[in-house]
Amino acid sequence: VTLAQILEDRGSFRPLLAAWAEHRAANPDLPPLTVAQAARAAQSADRTLGVLDARWPQVDLVNASANGTAALAAMARQWADGTPFVLTEHGVYLRERYLALDAAGWDWTVRYVSMAFTRALCHLAYREATYIAPVNRFNSRWECRLGADPARIVPTPNGVDPESFPAVPGEPDEPVVSFVGRIDPLKDLRTMIEALAIVRAEIPNARLRLFGPTPAANTGYRASLEALVADLHLGEAVTFQGPSPSARPAIE
Repeated sequence: VTLAQILEDRGSFRPLLAAWAEHRAANPDLPPLTVAQAARAAQSADRTLGVLDARWPQVDLVNASANGTAALAAMARQWADGTPFVLTEHGVYLRERYLALDAAGWDWTVRYVSMAFTRALCHLAYREATYIAPVNRFNSRWECRLGADPARIVPTPNGVDPESFPAVPGEPDEPVVSFVGRIDPLKDLRTMIEALAIVRAEIPNARLRLFGPTPAANTGYRASLEALVADLHLGEAVTFQGPSPSARPAIE
């Protein structure tokens, strides 16, 4: 019998309800958790826990390219036979889950429970990883605050061919901030646009250029950004430049 089968038969919503009742007793301002809400949160957690059943070939090292579910699979192998586990993070998984759940439309209580589970999982992975290799030092600050040992963090920036990025002479005629990446809620572009409105109160000619494609599933998000630009009266200060073959056009 696998863990996934046990969770499918019984689910974890009953112990979740019991844990919430205990948590609420210590925090009486919290709302009650209904059975439906517990079942929704448990469904997400149970799917994640199911990766503990994964069967592995013989390997010398496990690399998880993100925290969360991938890291849990790596930890399962480490716990089973001591295989070292390296966590390489391009983004900050916990931060991205906060952003994703904010837009998911779930009840507040379900989001609270789901993020408590996710945060605990991320804490555990940072504690258990043999080494942690974030793509930059910004990520490492999150990792340290979530319990990672700084001695096991080795920031490893993306490799860049300097011949593809010769120095740009001089400065632009106007102060410009460029973003390069897909138009996606995980990039939190709303905050960037709101920040520009604050900046323009001091630097009226500041501009923001957004380079990158808009996936079909994110057209609604793109429309919400355009509405935000209009609401903040930013006009042509924010421009959507579309897909770019590289980051080079953003800095020219």
